[in-house]
Amino acid sequence: MLPQKINDLTDGFIRVYNLEHSISIELRKAHNRAATSLQQSGLGYNIDGLILYMGKNLTAFLEARAQYLWEKLKQIVTSTKIEHYAELSADLKSKIANYYNPARQAAENYLEQMRQSSKVPTGYTVETKAAFNNILLKINAEMDLFCEEYAAKEKEENQTGAAIDQNDEFQEKVPSTFEEGLFSGIWKSRFRWVIIGVVMLAIVAFAVYTAQPDEIKIRILKYLGFYSSH
Repeated sequence: MLPQKINDLTDGFIRVYNLEHSISIELRKAHNRAATSLQQSGLGYNIDGLILYMGKNLTAFLEARAQYLWEKLKQIVTSTKIEHYAELSADLKSKIANYYNPARQAAENYLEQMRQSSKVPTGYTVETKAAFNNILLKINAEMDLFCEEYAAKEKEENQTGAAIDQNDEFQEKVPSTFEEGLFSGIWKSRFRWVIIGVVMLAIVAFAVYTAQPDEIKIRILKYLGFYSSH
């Protein structure tokens, strides 16, 4: 399910759009434009031609409406940076359909009433209805692509963020002094206890050495080869 903030923002744009492009008014405009185009074509007024021209005008109206809905919804999703989830594409399609289908149904009903009242064959509206359906199919395909790109971008950003965190962690662990680095290296070594033992023995031996009289120290140094009387 889409987050509530997505629904609220989208509903706000649609309310404004509906005020500026009332379906009933747009149907009358399409009718008037069709009649004008038919007269300008030199064919004169005939209901068959009027229905065909109406179909083209209504297709343009529905396509503009659907594209506006999709562009706003895409902008809202991108701007709010919601987390991608498996049903995102399906939820977006459902949202678009909820806004698109009432206008589509109104357009189809308008054409059907004209056709029935004039006893025009059904074939005059088949192509128009197919065009209405293709508008939504095209946008649904664009939604699938958008969601794939959105998911890929989110994954890339997450990986980049993780790499930055690891680099920061590494930098935090860099020793600030030689002594700190030496101790860190010894502690990380698998021989750390051996090294620590040797160091401790050396400390104890040095302490014992310093406590001895000078003649004993000299003997020890001579034994170790560190002292010569010459």
